[in-house]
Amino acid sequence: MWLPRELSPAGWLSRTEMARALGLLYAVGGSIGLVRLALPHEPVHADSLVAAMAVLAMVFGVGMAVRAPASDGALHGAIVVIQLVIAAAYVGQRDPAGDVRLLFVWATPYAAFYFGKRAAAAHTAWTAVVLAVSLVLMPPQTHRLAPSIYLATMGTVVATGVLVSWASHKLRAAEYAQRTQANTDPLTGLPNRLAFATHAAEAVQNYRDHGGNLVVMVLDLDRFKLVNDTHGHSFGDELLKAVVPRLTGAVDARDLVVRLGGDEFGVLVHNCACRTEVEAVAERLAGSWQEPFWTNGVASHLSASIGIALARSPDDSAESLLRDADAAMYATKRLNPGGWTWFDDRMREGMAERLSLEHRLNEAMARREFHLAYQPIVELATGKIRHAEVLVRWTTGRGEVAPLTFLALAEETGLIFSIGSWVLENAAAQLARWRADRVLPPGFVLTVNVSARQLRPDFALQMEQILAAAGVPGSAIGLEVTETALINDPETAATVISDLQRLGIRCVLDDFGTGCSSLAHLQQFSLDAVKLDRTFVADVGPGRAPIVEAVIALGDALGLAVIAEGVETHEQARALLGLGCCFGQGFYFSPPVSSQQLQAQLLAAPAVSRVDKPALF
Repeated sequence: MWLPRELSPAGWLSRTEMARALGLLYAVGGSIGLVRLALPHEPVHADSLVAAMAVLAMVFGVGMAVRAPASDGALHGAIVVIQLVIAAAYVGQRDPAGDVRLLFVWATPYAAFYFGKRAAAAHTAWTAVVLAVSLVLMPPQTHRLAPSIYLATMGTVVATGVLVSWASHKLRAAEYAQRTQANTDPLTGLPNRLAFATHAAEAVQNYRDHGGNLVVMVLDLDRFKLVNDTHGHSFGDELLKAVVPRLTGAVDARDLVVRLGGDEFGVLVHNCACRTEVEAVAERLAGSWQEPFWTNGVASHLSASIGIALARSPDDSAESLLRDADAAMYATKRLNPGGWTWFDDRMREGMAERLSLEHRLNEAMARREFHLAYQPIVELATGKIRHAEVLVRWTTGRGEVAPLTFLALAEETGLIFSIGSWVLENAAAQLARWRADRVLPPGFVLTVNVSARQLRPDFALQMEQILAAAGVPGSAIGLEVTETALINDPETAATVISDLQRLGIRCVLDDFGTGCSSLAHLQQFSLDAVKLDRTFVADVGPGRAPIVEAVIALGDALGLAVIAEGVETHEQARALLGLGCCFGQGFYFSPPVSSQQLQAQLLAAPAVSRVDKPALF
């Protein structure tokens, strides 16, 4: 006899396979019943009913074996109907103990095995009732068969009980293993996000019913990506495993620690009496990173930024608490890495404002509401405009949105790609118009700020297409990148910069002095110029500018042009020129202006330098 051999992941036959096995059993039983009727026997009035029952069982069984039914209810109902037909035929026969129709009654354990614990009890009772009623109603001349019928009854009940108990144990163990696997992070062994959602939902319901305090924390490891990228993903996985004991050791045993994904963990804190107790838990979590983590003989120093959300209303849900804690965690990363921050109404308002700004930013991009401004870069020795920087501006009905605000949001949402492409295309087109009108001085370079996310492997190809479309040479364009863009992915950045320079494009290191300010970056990357950040320029003066002087000397030694940003006063311009700085940019020379205004400034070249005035040097 054929039976399904495939085993489910849980280690036993699946529900579909059991339905097919049960159908095969009924098909075989129906066939035996028809054979029994074909053999010589004394005809009785129930033969026609037996034949109908056998045909029905065969059709039903073949259907189940070929295609398992989708509805458990339909299958259960069909089996009960067949059992009723069996009972009627059984009572009508003269030789019940020897009839093969008992096979259908004994199919009960298999049905119970398929349907589970409750069906097992129902079918066991049904089997006993069928046999008992048949025994009572059978003709007197067949009472001599009573012992064998009692034995059949007891055998069926015992077989059902044993099979169902064993099957229930196997199925329960399999279901538990599946639930455990679905709710456990395979790397760390901690509960995962799905388990967190389940426990948090129960905790929220308990909070609604009984009150108390319910707190959700989200932790994100600081600088983990750098460690992962430096030592490899296998090293990072081992480091995540090493983190777990410190997390679980810092909280109470009744609290739930989960891995939400990546290097982000969650903590569900139960029944803290007050905010002070919650903050004590946060302090322990923050303090658990003081000792280094040793992984494969390598010491790693980590910290974690923590966000805390407190349930304050019955309307709070597990999802909203996790969202709020996540927002507070990102606030911690910005303001106090390695510390913790409570989520509050100001953050809620900030999230609503950010969501509104994101929506408006998407609409602004679709409607092309941005415009370009140009700030001259002046040669300090002559006061003449030699270059200019392109700046993107966004003016709405509410006024101008601060560039740092909407550009940071564009970075997060990925809109920086479309905005950046629009800026590059329009800057190149404007440069082409100026070149056609012959208003630019020799060697004029128009510089454009480039996001770290834009420095992808195909960026040089994109720039080549933009230059070709505008009809301008690469030597007329400069791209300003920050140190962050270089250190995030130094290999890709070095390749992209090299490809850009093959097109003739100048590469400028922007805001030098505000990031890591590693001198190795000036050697590792083939740069053309550095921009000295305005924070150093603001304090420049006699005897007060050793860093500025060092950067200018370093630029000269490496053949890099140095551009001082944020020049606001005549004294600053004079001091920079005295230190050997070649170029300056700032409101002292000109604020950002429109393309028409810059063209007018280019045409009206100054007769006397604004820096090199009589008696100043």
